Amino acid sequence: MIARIWTARFDLAKSDTLTAYADKKSLPSLSNLEGSCGVLFLTREDE
Repeated sequence: MIARIWTARFDLAKSDTLTAYADKKSLPSLSNLEGSCGVLFLTREDE
């Protein structure tokens, strides 16, 4: 199994924009990769 992990920091005031982008672009794109078993987006709002 191979896991790909990315980290990013962003302005919490723009989290709605980031979530909308992830739902519309990132999630479908990553989910359709051959062999993909799942995609998770994890957040921490205290940083």
